[in-house]
Amino acid sequence: MFDNFRKEFSDESSGVIDSINDLYTREFGYGPVNVSVKDAVDLAIGALPSPPDRKWVNDASRGASTVTIFGRKDVARDSQNVFSMLWNNKGSPFDGHILKNGKERGIIAPFSTYFPTAIWPYSTDDGGRYTVHDFAEKDLPIPSWAQTPIETFMWTDLDIDQDGKADFGGLPLFRFLADPLMGVPPIALLLLLGYIASFYIPTVAPLLFTP
Repeated sequence: MFDNFRKEFSDESSGVIDSINDLYTREFGYGPVNVSVKDAVDLAIGALPSPPDRKWVNDASRGASTVTIFGRKDVARDSQNVFSMLWNNKGSPFDGHILKNGKERGIIAPFSTYFPTAIWPYSTDDGGRYTVHDFAEKDLPIPSWAQTPIETFMWTDLDIDQDGKADFGGLPLFRFLADPLMGVPPIALLLLLGYIASFYIPTVAPLLFTP
């Protein structure tokens, strides 16, 4: 059902994008004088400077593929204990940075870095830990012709992984908001489990310890 909905939504989105693309490149005018929206935008962009490049950098020394609560550090399996990680990193909520004009701006990623893998709901296609760094490199679903105008008028480089395509990580405030938003579902799940346990434990516990 979800797959069907996603396919229908994707088809509808593609139709809308095609319509916008047609309107953007269509020429308007009369006789020998014809101009398109694209021509006007290209002319405006040509008169404006390009925004400075930005690069998303993941700190390889922080985080692990598997984050445990009770287990010990296992380098071979890229597994670390959450409390040891917090101690070693001095409780820092940052992991990696965005490089712009030689300056580093920290990426807030406490959930992607420290949240135990057992209750972390995101994974990559190969079963690895999906973090805000993976999310950042995901391409934005915008037409290729729209990238340069958006970047120029927003004065923001959206291609943070240097592959020529706009990325989610290039959006303004992404480095502040993305990871906390990713942490909402697992936190909500923990609260729900705690709420359920508060009802059942007082009822079940006496039965378990009564002779």
